[in-house]
Amino acid sequence: MLKYLKAHESYVLQTLETGLDANGNQPDWESLREFHKTQIEFLQHERLVHLLVTLAIGLFFLISVFFSISLARIELFLLDALFFVLLVPYLIHYYQLENGIQRLYLLFNRLNRK
Repeated sequence: MLKYLKAHESYVLQTLETGLDANGNQPDWESLREFHKTQIEFLQHERLVHLLVTLAIGLFFLISVFFSISLARIELFLLDALFFVLLVPYLIHYYQLENGIQRLYLLFNRLNRK
């Protein structure tokens, strides 16, 4: 998903900077604006899904830590480690996705000025 976001961002940035589309023609700014808006909507949905998954993994991690401390069982500490190993990449991915979508908002504002 991040590759998709970066490829789209690169395409829009190149079009804005050069004033030419991928075929070397003058871009239709209204069509590009609508296309960009559609891409933002797709990525917002993806961001929501990743937020829900990240929150669920974080909640499972906290519940697991609570039970590990309460019951003091070594097996549960292994479960804590597993959830932590899952949580960290989800947090990093969500952070990158969130920042990428915010960059797309700024590009949309630049497209509106064209």
